[in-house]
Amino acid sequence: MARQPDSMREPRCLLSEDRFRGHLTSSEVRDLVVDCFTDTHRVRFSSSRGELGMDAGSRAVRGSMERLVRLAFSQVGGDYDLPTRHHLARVIDLLAERSLDWGIEPDVVFERHSLMTRAMGRVPDRPNWKN
Repeated sequence: MARQPDSMREPRCLLSEDRFRGHLTSSEVRDLVVDCFTDTHRVRFSSSRGELGMDAGSRAVRGSMERLVRLAFSQVGGDYDLPTRHHLARVIDLLAERSLDWGIEPDVVFERHSLMTRAMGRVPDRPNWKN
């Protein structure tokens, strides 16, 4: 079966609901946030990177999205490499606001924000839980 173009595939973040059955680590949720942000903005960033003569492939776009999520952690006073529930919540909110500012439809932003918030709810609230 041929692989569908990125613009036609169901976003990975929406297919990840099965990951929510048990506990998630904060790092797993952070990675899910990067996946979802990438899926949400893939087409626009791929196009922009291509127009600028930059690599517009999936890995390059995901790398850009990871850097944006790293920046968001920094802006909310968190650490991308050691995420906490508190900082994840703030990053999820910040990225939702940016998505709206960048023209993503409000219903899409709401759906993905809700998904990320539910994922964050699967991170145990224990200070010594593994990241």
